[in-house]
Amino acid sequence: MPPDLTATADGAANTVTLKTAMPNPFLTEMVGQVLIVCSSGLSNPDEYSNAFDGTGLYTLTDARPGESYTLTRRSDYTWGPGGTTSDTPGLPMTVTVNVITNNITRANLLLSGETNFATVTMPDSERLEAAGMSGISASMLSAQLFFNHDDAHVTADPAVRMALVRATNTDEIAEILTGGNGSPAQSFQSGQPTTCALKDLHSSVPSFDEQEASRILDAAGWVMESDGVRSKRGKKLTVNILHLQGSERTAAFEYLASQWKNLGVHVTIQAADSSVIQSILLSGNSGNWDVADLAIGGVSFPSMMVSFFSGAGPQNFAKIKNPDFDLNVAAAMNTLGLEGCPQWQEAERAIVANADVLPIGWSSTVAYTDGFTARQAIPIEPWSIRKNK
Repeated sequence: MPPDLTATADGAANTVTLKTAMPNPFLTEMVGQVLIVCSSGLSNPDEYSNAFDGTGLYTLTDARPGESYTLTRRSDYTWGPGGTTSDTPGLPMTVTVNVITNNITRANLLLSGETNFATVTMPDSERLEAAGMSGISASMLSAQLFFNHDDAHVTADPAVRMALVRATNTDEIAEILTGGNGSPAQSFQSGQPTTCALKDLHSSVPSFDEQEASRILDAAGWVMESDGVRSKRGKKLTVNILHLQGSERTAAFEYLASQWKNLGVHVTIQAADSSVIQSILLSGNSGNWDVADLAIGGVSFPSMMVSFFSGAGPQNFAKIKNPDFDLNVAAAMNTLGLEGCPQWQEAERAIVANADVLPIGWSSTVAYTDGFTARQAIPIEPWSIRKNK
């Protein structure tokens, strides 16, 4: 929600009035995604730590935190999408959700028939597909490289950023990151639903060309020294990459480091979990990083990304200043809803075309199903579940 949002309610008129100081083209849609807590829930929140009191299709009948949750279908549900009611054929009476954190175990449970729905990633997903199993797929950014624009860092130089991007084979790195299950980046937005999302963001990324990358650095005064590392005015071209932990990511960024080393860059790599990386990036100072691996995913509206790519707030941790992005955003913010899609999409392209941020690729996550169908992989829409006959 916008930080300056105010809300007032008129119970007699059954209306809620929302106001923001600045234009917000998707305010109505954003409000529609906010879950509303009923008055009884607000009065006695402790009663609902392990119970439902909402208007959904299922109620929570057993909760074992960290182990399992059992949901039971209501008998009086009559207001579901597409005319779904409690009596719609194919809806299961109960749904049991087990908490299984191990990818291999989830695959084994599917193959043994002990569960009939689970998200499984490579390489274990290959076993499921070999057994003829399929599911619901969802795509998201596999990696998104932010370049530090702070003046204290070599990546503040536009030539350095552009050269690093031109020396990056995003297709090969995406293959490593996803275990061979990747695809070119479509948009910064992912998940469902999305609004004004691009389908071909990768086409705006400067193309992979090592010779051109080398020429760019030569023209910018970065001279190759005898030790194989470039320098400019006595400053070595050293880049520190901060990336998320994981064996695939380690392999991918080691490969990326080798590509940049061929360009004359001394590369250091630091791996950390997501909480550590976010605390470093959002600390308010430039930090000891030049390139950061952090995918801004799951956003449904392009306006939700603006603070990451512009402005003086802490979310713009890379200190990006892109006039083309700002101009298109300004135009889009004063246009209602979908009418501003062309400007939102041009703003997104401007960020990658200028080598401010590099989307590596998309990965596909499959939620495998056995014996039923449903909409959306993460999460499932409960009303859409239909058992196979």
